[in-house]
Amino acid sequence: MSDVKLDLEAGLNQLDAEKDVICEDHRSAIKRILKALCGVKKEKTYSIGDWFMGKDGEHLLVQVSYGRVCLIEVSNGNRRNDPIEVDVVDKITQKEFDEICGDYKYTRIEKES
Repeated sequence: MSDVKLDLEAGLNQLDAEKDVICEDHRSAIKRILKALCGVKKEKTYSIGDWFMGKDGEHLLVQVSYGRVCLIEVSNGNRRNDPIEVDVVDKITQKEFDEICGDYKYTRIEKES
């Protein structure tokens, strides 16, 4: 669902065009669902393999054991702090990332492959 951009107006127009195919009760239900989905904001998440800039240089977010991740300082290979257990390693929440960072501040950066 995160890759699908919902366009409420286009969806509602399509429903109105399908009057002879979709009964009114179903159209009303679908309209409520579309309105609800369009109102949902996508939460910013992080993933293993993401790069970050910290005060000591570049860091890489890695999985060090099943479901446990941490930031590795690229220049020396050291962990910034102890690994943190996360629910999903490719959808790390802001709360989980804040725990990973501890007292340090990191900014995500784009790296060319």
